[in-house]
Amino acid sequence: MACVGDKRLRKANAVQVSTKGYFMPDDSFRVYKKGEYRVLESHYIFDSTRIQLDSNGNVANTEFIGRSTRQRFFVYHKDSLFGYQFYRWHDGPNPERLLVDSVFYSVRVHFDYKLDSIGLMQPDSSFWNKEKTERKDVYISRATAHLPTVWWALSYSTKLRLLEESFSRKLDSARQMKLFRVEIKYDSTLDDSGRIVYYPAYLDHQIKIVRTSDSLINEFIDKYKKIISPASSTGRSTRNKD
Repeated sequence: MACVGDKRLRKANAVQVSTKGYFMPDDSFRVYKKGEYRVLESHYIFDSTRIQLDSNGNVANTEFIGRSTRQRFFVYHKDSLFGYQFYRWHDGPNPERLLVDSVFYSVRVHFDYKLDSIGLMQPDSSFWNKEKTERKDVYISRATAHLPTVWWALSYSTKLRLLEESFSRKLDSARQMKLFRVEIKYDSTLDDSGRIVYYPAYLDHQIKIVRTSDSLINEFIDKYKKIISPASSTGRSTRNKD
């Protein structure tokens, strides 16, 4: 089992949670740790438009130029209730002050009750890697007259069990390992007339350690410190009151 001195955990400065699948763009967020500060990096869709005004200064025409994915950074103290959100390409005069729990809830993957229920059942098959540090449990829900076959694969790691991010704390605790990957696959299903009722689908959710540069993260931590100064150099007094 991993210990507090696990080398990968000791060297890591970010944890990435990603989701990808058929017919959908890859999505992810990262949590950076820098001393007593935390930075959550996530993404949002930005639509660029060109606005034309008439002679009276009113909007005469709006033209869609393009769509892009942009970064935003939410900074908070590890003991805080609140933090501040900054944007990579623009900053208003007053960065948004938001609840930590609300921000994380908006970006995290939310599984329904089935994940915990399935994960505690006897798997249809299990596989260990060669080093016995990772295990994959496979569960198969057979097709019925109205539902497709559903294939679940839950992968656990002994080396990552100390990470704070979690898909299911109940399963982490039950297995004494970190559930770091959840794969879900649906088969297509046809009705009696041959019409497709369910299209095939595949979702892959992963938690992993990533190495990144500190420079960008330090930039937003410095902005955060300027906001909370001089009330508190760590933000504790201001935010704990909140």
